[in-house]
Amino acid sequence: MRLKEAIDMSRKTLVQPAGAPELKAALSPGIISNGFLFVSGAVAFGPDGSIVGDDVTSQTHQTLENIRAILAEAGTGFDDVVQSRAYLTRIQEDFTTFDSIYREYFSTPFPARTTIGIELAIPGLLVEIDVVATVAS
Repeated sequence: MRLKEAIDMSRKTLVQPAGAPELKAALSPGIISNGFLFVSGAVAFGPDGSIVGDDVTSQTHQTLENIRAILAEAGTGFDDVVQSRAYLTRIQEDFTTFDSIYREYFSTPFPARTTIGIELAIPGLLVEIDVVATVAS
């Protein structure tokens, strides 16, 4: 049996919470495939599509709440997240604050995480986070 026959990689299900702002980029908020939920990079957009807050504290909370909505729509939660990647525009000055807020949403064992200093595509955004979570079949 070939691997493609054993695992159909083309099967994927869109996860898009009701009331989420319309996405302008060519991406899906979340995709379920083969027992995992892949959440695209979430940022601190409120329901009206504008950036919520101008500091890492408010933006991290909003970003994680946006992720919570996608996780909930897929029937999963923060305890099921196995990997995350965080992108911070001011990593040197904001990492400690970011990490303390992150700990409010995730518990031990924490997901595997990479944190990267980067320039984000939209001016004013300080945080972007993507995650991978397990989902019940």
